[in-house]
Amino acid sequence: MKKETGVFATDFVTGGGAVRSLVLASLLVLFSVFAFSGFFAPNAQAAISTITINAPLVNDEWRGMQNIIWDAVGATPSDLVDIVYRTDAFSTWLVMGQVDATSGTFSWNTTGLPNADTYQIQIVDHLTPAVNTISGIFTVDNIAPVTTIALAPVAPDGLGGWYITVPTVTLSCSDALSGCLAGGTKYRWNSGGYNTYTVPFVAPQGINTLEWYSEDQAVDASGIHNVETVQTQTIKVDTIAPTVAVTSTTFPGAYNAGEAINVTLTFSEPVSSTGTLTVALNSGGSCSVPILTNATTGTCTYTVLAGENSAGLVATSITPSAGVVEDIAGNDSTLLPISNIPTAPFPIVIDTTAPSAFTTGAVSTSGGTVVATWWNSTNTGVNIEVPF
Repeated sequence: MKKETGVFATDFVTGGGAVRSLVLASLLVLFSVFAFSGFFAPNAQAAISTITINAPLVNDEWRGMQNIIWDAVGATPSDLVDIVYRTDAFSTWLVMGQVDATSGTFSWNTTGLPNADTYQIQIVDHLTPAVNTISGIFTVDNIAPVTTIALAPVAPDGLGGWYITVPTVTLSCSDALSGCLAGGTKYRWNSGGYNTYTVPFVAPQGINTLEWYSEDQAVDASGIHNVETVQTQTIKVDTIAPTVAVTSTTFPGAYNAGEAINVTLTFSEPVSSTGTLTVALNSGGSCSVPILTNATTGTCTYTVLAGENSAGLVATSITPSAGVVEDIAGNDSTLLPISNIPTAPFPIVIDTTAPSAFTTGAVSTSGGTVVATWWNSTNTGVNIEVPF
């Protein structure tokens, strides 16, 4: 028998080949034990098997500060991943950062980046680039939407920028990238509470300030959307024609020729006229109101003429000498009095007819004898008839 000594090497004369094979197999087993126990690679990193991107998802609309979220299966705190992005504005991938693979999140400020709808994120195992994943295509949009206003009638149809036809207001939101947020257009009148715009609405009467804005669908990590700067417009609406009432400051009673009686016109709002106003009265007389300029009242003095009479004086018509009587918006007054000089219980009576003389018929008595110079109880029982 022959024997040689050496490290993990033994040869036997008889059956030496089989014995050598057994020794080599034992060495392989020992190597495997040491290797898996970290004996030969104390700093080796565990392998990341797969990476899944949870945000962004395909067709997401992002703005501002957002969070990229992923899962890295098999990662330990010592594993790193590289986060890169690309869009139609770049021809190569651009690195955003390198982070702990187990953190699962990375804050990304999209402000200042080109606005586009072709962004993609890629997350790559730093040591094994073949292990990576790419997100679906999403949008980065940091531009607020624009809302336009349209009124019908398009332009004011009255005077001085006033609408004398009630205008309908339509708001239209436009956003080229992420699109306008459903229910994201708001409006209000005169700093009141905001309403959600759904359908066209009408403007109220008077001078009112309309404010409106819209939001788009792009959103940041806090849930905040791109918000348009509030727009404003003042809209003046007056569709109500001015009315007029007729009164008099003259005390009720009977008036004869030559006497003066006040007639006052009171309008429901300031009016202007292009000519004088003639007030016709049921006595047959009239008076003239001077031209009105943004006034609510006009007066004239009616001087009673001979032959004019009325049991209760009232105005029968108001007629301009030229043009119209209109309010500041251009609404014409019908000049039909909504109320008039009172005729009861104490009217203004116009009486220019003098009483006429008359004669009586023969006076007759019955029931007794008339005692001369007595018209009292002495003539009790006497009936006297005086025909006219």
